[in-house]
Amino acid sequence: MICPMNVIIGLASAGIHGFESPAAGYQEKALSLNNLIVSHPSATVFAEVTDDAMTGLGLFTGDLLVVDKSLTATRGDVVLALVHGETVCRQLDDDHDHHQLHANTNAHYSEISVTDGIEIQGVAICAVRFHRRKRDPLVLKSLDDLLVESTFVGRARGESMTGVGIHSGDILIVSRQLTPSSGDVIIAMYNEEFVCKVLDLSNSRLLSANDDFEPVSIRLDDRFWCEGVVPASIRLLKQPSLLV
Repeated sequence: MICPMNVIIGLASAGIHGFESPAAGYQEKALSLNNLIVSHPSATVFAEVTDDAMTGLGLFTGDLLVVDKSLTATRGDVVLALVHGETVCRQLDDDHDHHQLHANTNAHYSEISVTDGIEIQGVAICAVRFHRRKRDPLVLKSLDDLLVESTFVGRARGESMTGVGIHSGDILIVSRQLTPSSGDVIIAMYNEEFVCKVLDLSNSRLLSANDDFEPVSIRLDDRFWCEGVVPASIRLLKQPSLLV
């Protein structure tokens, strides 16, 4: 079973080898992830997830949080907090006006009461997952640094790629400059369907990252074309107004 994905906006070349690329209609439009996602650039900072306390929300060690320090945290927000000198990522909850920070995972993490000495530093609006070479968070100054020439952006639909941290609704950064290799997350046209899969070159297969979905063999009579490699994806934690 193939799980498709939807292209929402992008920067791409014209149609490829006999079919119209779903991104072709946007080839003249400049793309800015900052304009799409970030509401307060001067108050926005990057921070790395340092533990597995938030895996229930799809946030894993090494993911890069985009944090808006100007927002007032409300119940359910994912926040960056300074707890006794340690910076942590947790979800804000409240019980009869008593604010707490709690983990969202099966692992055991104690709830943290928001008291004097605990500072909520900002609200996480999204998180970046790197599927190829990881970027240094101290070097990344803007979400637009994830974009290169010949890049378009897609929106994932379905749950066949959860094993690599891509969930339905995530934004996919797709590069046509990278040469696809085995193990890469790719976007491809497969028998008239736009799909997101892991490429298995040696066995000519498209792999899901979810045990509920079987591998798909690419046969000689299949209509297949790789549109690009996904070096990074973005998990939205606060819905931007432009994507509502």
